[in-house]
Amino acid sequence: MKPSFASILMGGAGAIAADIAPRLDDEYARGQAAIVGLLMTLVAQEADRAADTLSLESVAMRAIFAEAAKQQLPDQLRRRLLQMAEAPPAENFTVSALEELVMPMKALLIELHEALEDRADAWARPLEKKVWDVLCLGADHRSLYLPIL
Repeated sequence: MKPSFASILMGGAGAIAADIAPRLDDEYARGQAAIVGLLMTLVAQEADRAADTLSLESVAMRAIFAEAAKQQLPDQLRRRLLQMAEAPPAENFTVSALEELVMPMKALLIELHEALEDRADAWARPLEKKVWDVLCLGADHRSLYLPIL
C-alpha cells in the first residue's frame, strides 16, 4: 500500500499534536508543536485537492473567456480573452505548473470583471455572474476545515 501525501501529513500532524506536544516541558514548545501539527493538517487538505481545483478553474475560465470574446468589449481585451481561451491546455499537472498557468488567467478574469461591472448591456450580467461563480468555485474548493482540538 502506498500512502497518500494527505495521509502522511495527517499522520505526522496527529503524532505531533497528540504524542509529542503533551510531552514537551516548555509551554512555548508545546504551543509551537500544536501549531506545526495544525499547519500540517491544513496543508494535507490542500495537497489532496490543489491540482483538481486549479484544473477546474482553468476549464471554467477558458469557457468564460471564449464567451466574453464574442461580446462588445474593447478589441484589445477581446483579443486577449480569445488568446487565453484558445491557449493549449496544461501539459504538466504539478501544482506549481498549474498555478503558473492559472495565475495569468485569474488576472485576466479580474480585468474582465472590471470591464463588465459598469456595462448596462443585457449580456453583461449573466457573464458577470459566471465570473463570480468561478471565483466562488475556487474559494469553496480551498475551504479549510479545522480539526476538533
